[in-house]
Amino acid sequence: LGDGTTTDKWAPTEITSLGTSVAAASLGHYHSAVISGGKLYMFGYNHHGQLGDGTTTGKLAPMEFTSLGTSLTAVSLADFYSAVISGGRLYMFGANSHGKLGDGTTTDKWAPTEITSLGTSVAAASLGHYHSAVISGGKLYMFGYNHHGQLGDGTTT
Repeated sequence: LGDGTTTDKWAPTEITSLGTSVAAASLGHYHSAVISGGKLYMFGYNHHGQLGDGTTTGKLAPMEFTSLGTSLTAVSLADFYSAVISGGRLYMFGANSHGKLGDGTTTDKWAPTEITSLGTSVAAASLGHYHSAVISGGKLYMFGYNHHGQLGDGTTT
């Protein structure tokens, strides 16, 4: 939960290390992210590199993520993977089964990987179980697992 322990909390617990300028938060499968003061903080489980620090070591307290600068505008987390928007660019990392990171591979990424094909006007990202949605330049882009037609392209492939 970001308080430096693994103790369950049954009532809201302030994570004081993040200060009072928290602008966004997102929760994944056992990992968490917060944007505070324009900076990204990540913590929790990290088996697939979803914390983006280049390791698979979990963090019990918020870790400041400095490699993406201080112009972060959005973060979205899901099952073992993460997306961050900084300066209109999309960065993704973590588990990459079914190509859900959008980099054209299925290889896990332990550090932020810019998805350059989406350009520099990325406005939003939303992550599902094995698929991702991104708005860039006013257009919707979908990628990842499509077995149930969840990518909206009229197919299941």
